[in-house]
This record gives sequence, structure tokens and C-alpha cells, in this order.
Amino acid sequence: MKVCFAFLFFLLAFKQLSAYVVDTSQIRTHYQKALLWNEEKKTAQAATMAQQALSELKEIKNPPLDLEVGLHNILGDCALEAGNYIDAIKRYESAKDLIEKKGSKDGLLMAEVLNKLGNYYREIKEFGKAEGYLREALGIRKNILGNWNLKIADSYVNLGHCMNYIGDFDKALDFHQQALAIRTDLLPSFHPKIAQCYNNIGLCLDDKKEYDQALKAYHQAIEGYTVSYGKDHRDIADVYLNIGNIYGKLESIDTFIYYQTLALNIWLKTYEPDHPLIALAYNNLANAYDEQGNSEKAFQLFQKSLAIRISKYGEIHPDVAAIYFNMGLSYCWKENWSKAMETFQKCFRALNYKPGYLPTFQQVNDPILLLRLLQIVPEIPLHAYRESGEIGQLLEASSYFEQSDLLIDFLRTSYEAVGSKLMLANTAQDIYDTAIEITLALGELTNDKNYLRQAFQFSEKSKGILLLDALKKTEAGSFSGIPASTIAELKSIESDIGEMEKQRFLAWESKAEINNTLVDSLSNLIFQQKEALSKLIRNIEEKYPQYYNLRYATSTIPIDWLQENLLRPKQTIIEYFLGNNYLQIFVINKNDFNTKRIAITPEFRRALETINHSIRSFPYVSSTDLPKVIRQYASSANYLYTFLIAPIKTLIEETLIIIPDEELGFLSFETLLSSLPDSLSLFKTYPFLVKDYTISYNYSTGLFKEMVEHKNKKKLKPYLGFAPEFYDGNAKNLSNLKYNYEEVLGAKKSVGGQILFSHEATKSNFLQQQAVYKIIHLATHGKANNTAGDYSFLAFSENAEEQGDDALLYVREIYNLSTNAEMVVLSACETGTGELQKGEGIASIARSFSYAGAKSLIATQWSVDDKATSRLMHLFFDNIKRGLPKDLALRQAKLTFIETGSSKNIHPFFWASFIPIGNMEQLSFRSEWHSSGWFFGAFAALGFFYLLFIKFRTK
Repeated sequence: MKVCFAFLFFLLAFKQLSAYVVDTSQIRTHYQKALLWNEEKKTAQAATMAQQALSELKEIKNPPLDLEVGLHNILGDCALEAGNYIDAIKRYESAKDLIEKKGSKDGLLMAEVLNKLGNYYREIKEFGKAEGYLREALGIRKNILGNWNLKIADSYVNLGHCMNYIGDFDKALDFHQQALAIRTDLLPSFHPKIAQCYNNIGLCLDDKKEYDQALKAYHQAIEGYTVSYGKDHRDIADVYLNIGNIYGKLESIDTFIYYQTLALNIWLKTYEPDHPLIALAYNNLANAYDEQGNSEKAFQLFQKSLAIRISKYGEIHPDVAAIYFNMGLSYCWKENWSKAMETFQKCFRALNYKPGYLPTFQQVNDPILLLRLLQIVPEIPLHAYRESGEIGQLLEASSYFEQSDLLIDFLRTSYEAVGSKLMLANTAQDIYDTAIEITLALGELTNDKNYLRQAFQFSEKSKGILLLDALKKTEAGSFSGIPASTIAELKSIESDIGEMEKQRFLAWESKAEINNTLVDSLSNLIFQQKEALSKLIRNIEEKYPQYYNLRYATSTIPIDWLQENLLRPKQTIIEYFLGNNYLQIFVINKNDFNTKRIAITPEFRRALETINHSIRSFPYVSSTDLPKVIRQYASSANYLYTFLIAPIKTLIEETLIIIPDEELGFLSFETLLSSLPDSLSLFKTYPFLVKDYTISYNYSTGLFKEMVEHKNKKKLKPYLGFAPEFYDGNAKNLSNLKYNYEEVLGAKKSVGGQILFSHEATKSNFLQQQAVYKIIHLATHGKANNTAGDYSFLAFSENAEEQGDDALLYVREIYNLSTNAEMVVLSACETGTGELQKGEGIASIARSFSYAGAKSLIATQWSVDDKATSRLMHLFFDNIKRGLPKDLALRQAKLTFIETGSSKNIHPFFWASFIPIGNMEQLSFRSEWHSSGWFFGAFAALGFFYLLFIKFRTK
């Protein structure tokens, strides 16, 4: 009987086990179907199947965790796609709770849920939370799967969206391009996930204003989606919307409406009428109709979009803020100022920001929209001020720009990618333009010089911030307690990135098919190194906040401090700010501070172009055209003098430190003429500005301070000169320089030291030896790159190991050098010119040596004559040996050159290209050992005489 019961029990248990196996197998089949439909965006079918499978799973005791979690994830995805955000977050949180309650050690399962949560918060525009979840998921996945896996690509896509939304467009582009590389390698051609990458890349390029490249990426996305889904899929509608947006920015409104309507029609067939994507299409179409003047239709669509978004998100959300912003702009165009301000205030609230309070930007849900809002809103009180003249309106406008300034600082320290910081600098330049105008107007109305000082601080904020960051690295490392090993690691990664980016640029330039694989490989390595750098910087920010604050502090130098600590008697700082409609000049002397404002005319900008062209082309024009070119130079040089110097002539001393702005950075001020010459052919009689003033240059007063106070190593050798030789057939077809050896030899005779010439003047020798010399003198070829400033270069001698590009020193490489030079003389063509980066300055070879730590530079603004340069440098180094300050030494050399020269050989082309930058203090060539020797010698002599005295006294 016991045996029978045992057998019966066994049968029941077997039946239960079999049912479990069968049921689980069926549920897995349902799960796989739901998963496939979810990927294909067949949301309704996926949700129905997943819900059915989840119901079946509840009938099983201890169901498999991966199935239960996976089904919750699918249902969360379907809810998110449908815009049901409450349901979506409930599903994802349920999945996470299940894993935690069961204590699962399946890291990939948790990473999947964390990625879903990150994607959810990205969708609802809570990017701080989103990035935290996404980076945690990515870390787990990398530890288990390595760097090359489709799950890794999924994480990169979501992180790319986060970076793009906060405005770090270059960082976003890195993520999306890396996701594309992985997916292209591991998925079939025309897979929808590859198409998704092209759409994401298009968004980044669109935000970077590279519209042609963005359109190309969008059309690649459409091609991929069409192969997978056909022509009327919701993802294709997304691309149509993005294409339409570009045409809107290009002011092709009909084409914009066409693409927006295509997207809307697809979404209306796919989603419920209250879906967020339909609200997006309504918003975009409203903007288009408003542009066309159809305000009634526009506001109907704005209201429909607003109603959907508020119902989905509530009042505080960036998408709600975007509607209010667009409506406020529409009221501004109609000059309904009160309604515009009322609507903009709603926009502030939707952004979770209270203007007028102590700003805290961490809680703002769309900082880029806030920056645009803070730029637009002041126009309303400005308009009121122009009508009423009430100073309160001007004060209100000024307060908004003060908040813009703080937000720019916040964003600048938030971005990792240099390209994104440059784009922010570009936007900031326009904001500071109006901010300076308003602040100076307040100064004039109130006679309060504090407003003038504030205007000057805005001007400073618009110049060379990235360079200032670089120069503050050393100071930050010295005073923040950060380990030297951490600084070394940071520098090593930055150096590796720079070298690989250079190699990739050269591969791109060669345009050879064989280099495609190399470019892809380098891009992958660069991305991995950038991620390592990003992680290290985040760790430094967390563990060593003092270092981070010292390096990225955004405070500017007070004028009082400049006057007390930096300016010498009879020395004047002249800082220019070149706005859209006016030229602002700030003049700082030892004991006073003044400003001048001059309206810009079309003739002013034409004169800037004319003077540069007429000087640079002088040796190359025909004898027939020569009189015309000389006349153009003289008239433009005199015209610019009336703009740049004459208005402040009574305010300036005899030594000038000029801080130019924008296109003024290409101008050699010494060539300006205080009057038109009596005889155009007698250059010796020209009233050049160099005859009246000693002139040097800097990038900003903050950078001037850094270059003056920067402490270089002691016990440096005096001088290192390089004179490369360029034989026929060299890879870059560079002509041989006849006088460069004579140039460095003359300098050595003046100040001592060492020279390397011919086959010894190699790039590797320079890199090995440059760090231990007080003066570095490079008499070689240089070439500016006006479109990619980081790839301007200096050329060195070629040998068997270093040929072609390997014998060139690029700006991108110089950034990562550490030099201790008190002066770098760049006696090569075009070392002070290059790509103009709005809001940052000219990306030149000289500027890169400033990054590397040089205290001063002598640079050139155009191609220089070899023989004339040799003569000028001999005169300059003789003056340096005499103990003259660097700016005065160069000025005296130029004056001697002009006085002793003959005929056309003293035209500005031959001497004015050289400009001094940075710390102009004189150089000392007495070594510390030499000084201490004098001390000990004197001490020994005293001791000797003392002994003699004692000896004679005892006799």
C-alpha cells in the first residue's frame, strides 16, 4: 500500500513538473514574439502578447526571473512608446524590484532594467537621472560584455541623446558614431538600428549647424528604415520631422511645412490623438504658419500642442516650456509686449527656473532653452526703455544678462567636448554683445563706473576661456592636493587623444581607400580614450573639488587689481570688443579706466580686409598694379587708425598692451598710419604707429596675468635655436631656407646657447630638448590652417625615421607639450594666424605654445621673407642681450630696420609680420649658479681680508 501511495505521489509530481516545463516553454515563445514586435514598433501586438504571457506566468510557482523581468520591460517599452509615462515607470520599477527582491546576481539583467530606466528619464527630459542610470548600466555591460557588443551600442545611443539635449553636441556625436560603428559591424545592412544611428547623427550635425551633412545622414536613415519597414512607418515620420526642421532653419518654409505634414499624417494613423509626437508636429507647424503670417492658425496649433503636453507632463516640463517660448516669440513679432512677457514667465516656470532669485541651474530641465530665453526676454524691457526712458527698464534687462552670464559659466564647466565649448563661446559672444551695450548705457546714465567695470568683465568672458583653462592646469595641480600621478594620468590620456586625432586627420586628408580601416580603428580608440578621460575627470571632480574649481573658476580679473599688480607706469591696456553694430574700446592705465564706443560702418570691415590683403600681397603683385596696392594700404591703414587709435589717443601712454577681438586678431596695429603720407613711394617717411608706441599683444587680461605670474623651472639653459634644412623632393615640397642658419647663429652670438641645424634640426630632437631652455627659436617653415586650426604646423628636417607628416609639429601636438620657455620665437610663416573661432580667438601655432606654458612669444601673421627675417632677428636678439624688455627690443629692431633699409625693402610686409605676445619683461642670462658664485666669492674675499686683519693685529 505504501508503494502505491509513493507511486501516485511520483506521478502527481511528474505531472506538475511536466506542466511547468510545457507552460514555461509556451510562455517563452510568447515572450519572443512580444520582443520581436516590440523591436519592430508593433506596439499594440507586443503589449497584448506580453500581457498574456505575464498572466500565464502568474500561474506558475517561482517563475523564471528573466521571463518576468523581460515581460515587464516590454510592457514598459510599449507604454513609453504610447506616451503613457506613468504606466511605463511602474513597469520598469517593478522589473528592478523583482531583481532586488530575489537577490539575482545576473548583472546583465539588472543592466537591462537600468538602461530602460535611463531611457525613460531621457524621454521625460530628466537628464540628470537618465545619465546616472545609463552610465551604471554601461559600466555593468562593459565589465561583462567588453566594449564591442550591441548592448553597449544601445547604451551609447541613449547617452548620446542625453548629451545632445544638454548641448554637448560633440560628445553626443561621439556616442552616436561609436554606436553606428558597433551596429554596422554586428548587424545586417539596412537594419533599422543602423538607420536609427544615422538619424541620431543627423540630429547632432543639425545642432552643430552642419546642415548639408545632417541632411545626408537623414536620407541614409530613411533609406534604411524604408528597406525594413516600408514608406509609412512611424520612425520614418521622425526623420521627416527632422528634415523639415533643417529647411525651417534655412527659411524654406514651404518645404518645412511639407515634411512636417508628412510626419503628422503618419503619426495620426499610428498613435492616439493625444500622443506627444503629434503635439511636436503641431508645435512645428504652428511655427511655420506664424512665420507666414497666419497667426490665427498658428495659435490654434500651439494651443492643441500645449494641451497635449500639459496632460502628459504637467506644467513643469521642457516640452511645455518650448510651446510657451514659441508663443512668446510670436507675441514679440506682433509687438504685444505685455502678452509676450506673460507667456515667457510661464516658460520660466515650465523650465523650473525663477528669474531674479539666486540662480541654481542644476534643477533646470532644459538649460539650452533657458539660455535662449534669457537672451530674448531682455528685448521687452529694452523696448519699453526706448519708449519711456525709465532707467528701471534698463536695470531689468541688465538683470537677465547677469543671469545669462552665470548660466554660460555653468554650461561651460558642464561640457566635456572642446567643440561643444567652442559652440557655447560662439553663442556667448552674441549675448555679451548686447550685455555690454546695456551695461555701458547704465554707466552713462548713472555716472557709476561699476557698470563700466561690469562691461569690461563681460568683454573678458568673451575671450580665450579655453586657453585660460589650460594655463590654470599647473596652478590647480600645485594648490589642490591632487596626486602628481593623477595629473600625469590626465596628461597622458590627453596626449594620446591628441596624437590619435592627428593621425585620423592625416588619414582623412589623404583620401585613400586604404585608410578607411585606419580611420575606423582610430575613431574607436579615440572614443575609448575620451571615455577614460571623462571617467577620470568625473573622479577628480568628486575627490578633488578644489582642483576642479581652481582650474575651471570663471572669475575675471578686477580692474583695480590689474592697475595695482600688472600695469607698469606709462603702460596702457587697450581691450577691443567687436560687436555686431559697434566697436567697444576699454582703456586701462595705472590710475584710470575709460571706455569708448564707436558705431561700426561697412567701410570699417572693408578696410580690415583691404589692409591685410594689401600688405600680404605686396611682393607678389606686378609693377603695374603695385601703385594701386600701395594706395589701398595707405588709405585703409589711415582709416583704421581713425577708428582704433585716434578716439583714445589722449588716453594712452607710450607702451601699449593690445587685446584684440575677432577679425582684429589678424591685424598688425603697428602698420596703422596716423596720417596719409606725402609720398606713397617713400615708406621711410610713413607715420607708422610703431614710431609712436611700443606695442605687444595678449588674448585677455586673465591670460596676461597667467603669463606674467606663471612660474617656470629655474636653472634653464639660455637658448636653443633650430634651423632645419629642406632638400629637393621633401614630402611637403617646402623650399629651402637660405638664411635661417645665419639667423640662429646670430642669435647664439648674442645670448649664447646651442643651435641645431640641417639633419640635427629634427622634430624628435626638439621634443626631447625644448623643456630645459629659456629661449626657443624656430627658424623654419610654418603653415596656418584657416579651416582646421588644430592642424597648422611647423616643419623640421626630414631623416630616415621622420619623413613627411612625421617631420611636422602640429598645433594639436603642441597643446600637450610642457614647455618652460620664457620666450618662444616662431620665426616661420603664419605662426600667429589660423582659424578664427568666434568667442575664443585665433587657433594659431603661437596660441598652442601658450597652452604649453610659454610665458611669451614672437609670432608672425603672414608669410615672411627669409633674408629680411634674418636681419630683423639679429637686431632683436642684440636688443634682448642689452636687457631691453621684449616688446621694446622688437620695436627698436623694427625702427632700425626701417631707418637703415632702402627702397621698397622697408615696406611693412618685411617687418610688421612679427608681433610680441604675453609677458614682455626683460630676460636675464645670468644663471643662478653664476649669481651664487658671486655671493660665495665675495664671502670668501671678506673671509680672506678678515684673516689678514687678524694676522696683522697679532703681530
